[in-house]
Amino acid sequence: MGHGGDAVSELDADVLDLYRLSVRHGRYTAEVGRELALSEQRLGRALRHLCDLKLLLPLPGDDGSFVPVSPEVAADQAVAPLHQEITDRQATIASVQARIARVRPVYDVTVREFGRLQGIDVLPPTVETWTSLTQHLARCQEDVVAASGTDLTDESTLSLPLLLDLVEAEVRPRVLLPHTVRYNAGSLHRLEQLAETGAQIRTVDEVVAPIVVVDRSVAILSDRDVPADAPAGAVLVQERSTVSYLYGALDYLWNRALPFETRSRDTEAGHYDDLKQSILHLLGEGMKDEVVARKLGMSVRSCRRHIAEVMESLGAASRFQAGLLAARAGLLD
Repeated sequence: MGHGGDAVSELDADVLDLYRLSVRHGRYTAEVGRELALSEQRLGRALRHLCDLKLLLPLPGDDGSFVPVSPEVAADQAVAPLHQEITDRQATIASVQARIARVRPVYDVTVREFGRLQGIDVLPPTVETWTSLTQHLARCQEDVVAASGTDLTDESTLSLPLLLDLVEAEVRPRVLLPHTVRYNAGSLHRLEQLAETGAQIRTVDEVVAPIVVVDRSVAILSDRDVPADAPAGAVLVQERSTVSYLYGALDYLWNRALPFETRSRDTEAGHYDDLKQSILHLLGEGMKDEVVARKLGMSVRSCRRHIAEVMESLGAASRFQAGLLAARAGLLD
């Protein structure tokens, strides 16, 4: 007769009147239908909707007659195929998992023979990989500590929508980002949106590589062992001692990072001083603009602008002089 979902959205007066009349008479027959004085088209439409919703069931051996049932019985009848589909899919999932689990001994033996560390998997940059990683985050129960050297874009593993979902699930993620995100309008908007929901955000001089630790049991890292122009995959770490070490390193950085606050002139000025000091330290180590930019998570163009501002504020004509003046002023302590 059609799809119950279509009928649900069209429970108009004709449908309700026909159901009411059928319940009153204990069944629907052509004679009962004529009591509504509807056109043949409207009556047929109302009858189809009630049958689609299983509110009218055909009487066996009595063509054209239907018996009305309660909404509870109709609901059981209507959703039975959906329950069966869910059961079938669950059985399929269990079967796939069981087949894959049978190769576990082969994997374990091979890993031991070749000296690889169990619990560390390098995953390719595929849709399936990112789906798997986001599922690890979505299953988080207690704690997420994350660090990213770039902005929280929707395309990254550590994306803003995903973090917002964690907050909704009453998990307050701790997020470490470089100081430079404080001076980007787009970044600030996203960070303030995240902070307002209850997430904890802090910034540091630099973040070496993206990393997420979930419930102190799983770590997700970016696979950096790829060419610069190639898409990066991910490294999934579940080996306990390695995850514990990574968590400890993040926690150490977190305790020394600066809390992210809503924008104000005072806080922005203070954090800009931190950025300038980071730039001076890196320049003092002889690093080129491109290296400084990469370490601070900003574009080379923005980095050079900040360097020029630092030199101007110090009254320096060269990088060497800027370093010398900064040292004398105690800015590198």
